[in-house]
Amino acid sequence: MSSGTRPAPARQPASAERAFAEPVHLAVSGEDGQLPAGRHRLAPALPAAAMPRTSSTKSPTQTHANGTRKMPKGCTRPTSVRMTRRTITRRRSRGVLRGSARGVAERRAELRHHVLRDAWTVVKRFGAQGVVNIEKREIPCVNEAVMEGYLDDHQRLVLAALARGMGCRTFFEIGTNRGRTSWTVARNNPELEVYTLDVPAQAEASGLALGLQTDDLEAFRPGPVCGEAFRDTAEARRITQLLGDSATFDFSPWAGAIDLVYIDGAHTYDYVRSDTDNALRMLSPTGTIAWDDYGSNPGVYRLVNELAPSLDRPIHHIFGTRMAIYSNCDFVVRRPFDHHGSLPTV
Repeated sequence: MSSGTRPAPARQPASAERAFAEPVHLAVSGEDGQLPAGRHRLAPALPAAAMPRTSSTKSPTQTHANGTRKMPKGCTRPTSVRMTRRTITRRRSRGVLRGSARGVAERRAELRHHVLRDAWTVVKRFGAQGVVNIEKREIPCVNEAVMEGYLDDHQRLVLAALARGMGCRTFFEIGTNRGRTSWTVARNNPELEVYTLDVPAQAEASGLALGLQTDDLEAFRPGPVCGEAFRDTAEARRITQLLGDSATFDFSPWAGAIDLVYIDGAHTYDYVRSDTDNALRMLSPTGTIAWDDYGSNPGVYRLVNELAPSLDRPIHHIFGTRMAIYSNCDFVVRRPFDHHGSLPTV
């Protein structure tokens, strides 16, 4: 070999060449150094001859009994892994933003009704100072309940679970409509007596005492459709259909005797205030009031937030529902927010 010729590098063993040539798949660990559930590192282990020599033979990670690895205190993840995480996050964010831009241009109705409206509802609930927002998992009698009922509005099932968990014997609904709520509550509470109030079949919106707003006019259904869900069912014998305008109806026979009142009649501020005054007078010593359409309807939202500071106990809003609830008994067990348990809701 001449002095001017550079010696050829030593050839790596064939096993090392195969190891470097094989594709490497990274499974990025979480903040605590653990792999996400169901994820595995797929990178092939390098043979001893191809491993870089270090001053210490001690592994930089600790292996637990369950097979997961965790970085010891004082150690940091390799820079390449941290950069990989940031790169993945940036790419995902750009993809979401590009998809959102296309959605704004192509799906205007969905943007208005399922993004902007829901976002505004969330902001209003977050900004309400007198109402405590809770999750269903913070209500033990609801979180573990198994209910039967209509799936078009799961809120009915939550109401039925509350009635069962609180041991309610009487239920009064203001606003029957088709009767699905009354039937669901009665179906899941065999000992419960149900009273439900709506306007008579011959009633006209213009003849009501306090007037209706546009949303109420669309749901104004006097006639045969009122109560159709429980008519001719086994639960009908425990459901009493009452007729009248809730602003002028005489509620005195039920004073202090109702365990659960559900306000879902007209949604103007004046009607909600009148219905709430009557509901408070009907409450039993352990009674509960539930308002429908809190957050989504201005009249209900205003009344509930004005009322909350004057009550001796808090009003709670349940995430994932439109309900606000006031109760004379304790039914909430507060829990810290949990990344996995606190499911995203609107």
